[in-house]
Amino acid sequence: MEMKSILLFLVLVQGILNIVMGEPLYADIFRCKKDSGDFLPKSTYETNLLDAVKIASEAAKTSTYFYSKGGWLVAAESFCAAYLKHVDCVSCVNSTFPLLLKNCQNKKHALAWRSKCMVEYGLNINLSNHDHWFVAHETSANKTKDIQGLENTMKALVDKLLKEALKKKENIGRYAYGTMPYGSRQTLFMVMQCSYPLIEEDCKKCLLRVYGEMKPCCSGAIAAATLTPGCYMRYAHDDFRSR
Repeated sequence: MEMKSILLFLVLVQGILNIVMGEPLYADIFRCKKDSGDFLPKSTYETNLLDAVKIASEAAKTSTYFYSKGGWLVAAESFCAAYLKHVDCVSCVNSTFPLLLKNCQNKKHALAWRSKCMVEYGLNINLSNHDHWFVAHETSANKTKDIQGLENTMKALVDKLLKEALKKKENIGRYAYGTMPYGSRQTLFMVMQCSYPLIEEDCKKCLLRVYGEMKPCCSGAIAAATLTPGCYMRYAHDDFRSR
């Protein structure tokens, strides 16, 4: 009887930890745009690409977002989570560009979301209206028992943070972070952010799209994120900013 009580206690503790702690979801996601074509080694394209990547990597030392162009051909950009410490932003950008070049060898257009930063390079990067050729989801395998409560709270928190995110902030862009309690002693943590160049209307469209994408992919998950070139949204049941 005593052993059964101990086992029951351990199961309850694990259940609480699953709700409170969540899971680390920072996967390394690399995408090579298949229809972008290939460039030849030692070509003008490769030279321009490496120049653009070098400039964007250097610029990460002073800004959470940077766009650069190598020659007239290739553009590169880097984009860090606004809550990230600057030294971690620099580290993430500088380590991700080489990995992206390796994973998408000779591809003209590629993008990576890794840890808490995004890097992209390509022939045409539309800064004013990002296309959504890249959409990625990270989701916890653990599910909440209060799915309806979670979904209602998500909607309320999205509505609240969207208003804050659309107010552009110097050196950060359109960004918001917040929390909301619900159910039995649970708290939802959420962040949303747009790439710096996006105007208010495009940022709103992007964030509403990722929220719409998140619902069918991640319903009931205790932690999830939807990532695109133009914006992202992430939620969990703990403060993920310190991970």
